[in-house]
Amino acid sequence: LASKKFIILNELNQLSEALISEIGNFVTEGGHILLIPSEDANVNSYNQLLSSLNIGSIQPEQTSVLKITDIHFKHPIFNGVFDREVENFQYPSSHKYYLPNFSNDSKILSFQNKAPFMTAQTVGSGQLYYVSSPLSGNASNFKNASLIVPVMYNMAAQSHGIQEIQYPINSNTRIQLNADLAPDQVLTLKYENLQYIPIQKVSKNKVTLELGDQLKKSGIYEVSKGDKTLKRIALNYARNESSLNYVNVKNLANSPLISIANSTENLLAEISETYKINSFFKWFLVFSVLFLFFEMLLLKYFKL
Repeated sequence: LASKKFIILNELNQLSEALISEIGNFVTEGGHILLIPSEDANVNSYNQLLSSLNIGSIQPEQTSVLKITDIHFKHPIFNGVFDREVENFQYPSSHKYYLPNFSNDSKILSFQNKAPFMTAQTVGSGQLYYVSSPLSGNASNFKNASLIVPVMYNMAAQSHGIQEIQYPINSNTRIQLNADLAPDQVLTLKYENLQYIPIQKVSKNKVTLELGDQLKKSGIYEVSKGDKTLKRIALNYARNESSLNYVNVKNLANSPLISIANSTENLLAEISETYKINSFFKWFLVFSVLFLFFEMLLLKYFKL
């Protein structure tokens, strides 16, 4: 198990003490677990695992029919899945489930009564996903819903870390790499004549680099372990200047230098009126010059 990144405990009736110990170490050191109870789950053994991880517990089996109606679109598991929030879809349902009592979990899907159907919980450097209902047999028809594909796929994908094509140079940037390090080894970023050792958090088969605020130059950096190059990553300057922030028209209404037209007809009428005013101004200017010229002639020839 130590060499894996994502493990599904699929409807085991009972969790042995040896498995509980192994799974506990696996999750806290950066592994991801999906826990799906069986129809005949030994709740005490499940709670023993959850208690060892300081997550909470699950309740005894309940059998009333509940629909799965709420999608928590902002959860990271749905990144890139929806282009808009879906309100009406064919709701799957469950009639046998073990509701969780977790302390700091984040809901992925919820029943119609707001109880969690699928949740995520961070444990150490790892992640534990929990499904309240068995997915095989007749306990739930969620396995026939289209949601199961992106949810399961993203769980597995996120266990490998999100690999971006480029990262911004700032103190909040974290880069997760698949690497095995000995206790005295570190990863180094190299670019031209620059060598930089970032802050790094090591877990089993993974290393997370925190850039901090030392790097100032963009480019293609080599991630090296000793003399071996593990990967090349692109670091670019932040593109905040490309963010388009639009001013609310309502905030401009009280400005003395800005007029707001409520219709095209009003706008055209205002432009036409402005043009007429400008035209009159030009004629006034012409006549002023002519009168000045005539006045100069009168003064010159009639010596008034």
